[in-house]
Amino acid sequence: MIVYLEYLILINVVIHYLIIKFCQKIFSKKVSHKNLFLSILLLNVNLFIYLQYPLISNYLKYIFGLLIVGTAFYPEKPKTIIKIALIYFILNIVLGGFNFFLNIYNLNLNISLLISLIFMIIIFELDILPKIDTKLIKQYFYNINFNIQGKEYQFQAFLDTGNFSKSETDNVPIVILNEKHRMLYQSDASIKLKSLGQSYKMDIYRISDFYITIGEKQLKREVYLAFGDLEFDGIFGLDLLKE
Repeated sequence: MIVYLEYLILINVVIHYLIIKFCQKIFSKKVSHKNLFLSILLLNVNLFIYLQYPLISNYLKYIFGLLIVGTAFYPEKPKTIIKIALIYFILNIVLGGFNFFLNIYNLNLNISLLISLIFMIIIFELDILPKIDTKLIKQYFYNINFNIQGKEYQFQAFLDTGNFSKSETDNVPIVILNEKHRMLYQSDASIKLKSLGQSYKMDIYRISDFYITIGEKQLKREVYLAFGDLEFDGIFGLDLLKE
């Protein structure tokens, strides 16, 4: 079977564009036309290396993938780029696997790719992908303070948009503090969490006198505290920012 270079470039660009649009929707990020064009150039450089030096390409594909995603979503932070790149890689694998499944039934390359692209467009247009409400996000670090047995504690907590932890009984948000700041030991309850395929219990502590500073306002919130091994002093989810 003869596959023309122009055909490969076209398919490569279309798939790249659709996956970038998926990532934009999932992470609610903007991609400029300039960045998209530069990422397409890198994409085709990667394709050329693959066609000329396939063995070298195998070692460079993930590095090129990060460069391609990083160029498209510049100037996002490296941590965000890595998260987006993971989704980008997964969607590439899913699309490739879907093509393989279709080819089992002797569909030619043109038809299988066409069906795959239609499948992606349908999902995209149905708007079924999760989105983060970026209207709530004005900054990523917020001052929090609370009172325990007459002693006041103040920390700067990081807004983790992927943190949806809530108590199982009363659906109250959970703020997680760095273990080094632990000041509570008698838990009020515990919740089950899953991470990397493993489930574990986390003790939580009810706090009634908890405040978060949003702009010039200091708002009282009902939360549970938990403690864990964190990079920051504390993390919390978007629920604390909602009016």
